[in-house]
Amino acid sequence: MKKKLCIALIAVMLLAVSMPTLSACTSREDTLKIYNCAEYIGEDVIDQFKEYYKSVTGKQISIVYDEYDTNETMHSKVAIKKSDYDVICASDYMIERMLREELLLEQSPLGNDQDGNPIQDYRKVNISKYFLDNTVNNFTYDPSGKYSTPYMWGTMGIVYATDAVSLEYLESKGWGALWDTAYKNRVNMKKSVRDTYAVGAIYTFCNQSSANFDANITPEQALNNVAKASAVQQSLVWQKQNVKCGYETDEGKSDIIEGKVDMALQWSGDAIYSMGELQEELGISRSLDYYVPQEGSNVWVDCWAIPKYAKNTVAANLWINFLCQEDIAIENMEWIGYTSCVATQATFDWCQGYYDDNDNFVAYTEEDYDASDLSYFFGGELSEQAKSIIVDPAQFPSLDVVKRCGVMSDFGEENTKIIDSVWANVLNA
Repeated sequence: MKKKLCIALIAVMLLAVSMPTLSACTSREDTLKIYNCAEYIGEDVIDQFKEYYKSVTGKQISIVYDEYDTNETMHSKVAIKKSDYDVICASDYMIERMLREELLLEQSPLGNDQDGNPIQDYRKVNISKYFLDNTVNNFTYDPSGKYSTPYMWGTMGIVYATDAVSLEYLESKGWGALWDTAYKNRVNMKKSVRDTYAVGAIYTFCNQSSANFDANITPEQALNNVAKASAVQQSLVWQKQNVKCGYETDEGKSDIIEGKVDMALQWSGDAIYSMGELQEELGISRSLDYYVPQEGSNVWVDCWAIPKYAKNTVAANLWINFLCQEDIAIENMEWIGYTSCVATQATFDWCQGYYDDNDNFVAYTEEDYDASDLSYFFGGELSEQAKSIIVDPAQFPSLDVVKRCGVMSDFGEENTKIIDSVWANVLNA
């Protein structure tokens, strides 16, 4: 999970200062340009990649590292401004869209290292087959699997303050809790078109308290529904005007700790961060928990891909491969709080506990959490053991949770225009 907030901010500033500007004396072949979502990498991972790159190629590599706030911002940089990023991180539906728009390059074999030996490729062997076989959820954003490599994944849910909201209340209300006027001015939503639209759609069509409830519509059908977008718009506008919810991109993680709100639409990884180390960083303690409503939600996966205008595809492929190593996956999970798509023995062991202040591993017990079925994620030789293990359910959702979740798909060009119009109307309401 993320460490001290002040340290993280200082690290970002130092990183910005240390990054080289491209000039006549800096070759693009010696530079890797990365475009990632904000606060989505371990503290020392970039420096470790430089060491890995040198060990493999015998060459030095300079890094230009930029961050974005939404997938749509990233897409605009690549599609419209034709920025020459070598590697980008994008969500499933955005990978699908960029493939449709022919904005991605195939990932290529890694070749040999400086000694002539084949470079070990972790990109497929270490990634959970959950994202490839589609037996539980419908991950079809990259049918060939040639253009993207899964990085982090999770669910959308409600992070809530237990001093103001009970689990029993959430179980009875579901997503309707975020539409409850009893919590006027005490709710945060995401300033993200796909995420807030998805939850608005699931509430509109799958929550029994909604006037548009339809028992025949699944969560996946709801969050990808455009034909009835006007009904979703109506729900979100009503919520905004009557619940007076806030729309945020990143500050919501601290808002709930500081007591500004009692519930927030949140990605699972940010919920974990808010429930844990962010409270230490802020010096404020508030009891929080995370809930995925029974009527369903979104299960998502973020991937690394190489955009069309990349100039250093060799380094890009090595970067993606490096992030698939199990030790780097664990370091990323510990730092950012999200769940890596790497499913190996090492990550299996790691997910069943935590390291205390003395770096001793402490296994979770039944006093911490109920046992979960993670056989869908840890397959192969680990599948039997994974049928009943004790993990943090916010970070590693059980089989019954992911079964009731749907995957976002690309709306397509014309339907995207419809949703963009809906979103503009909601924001302006």
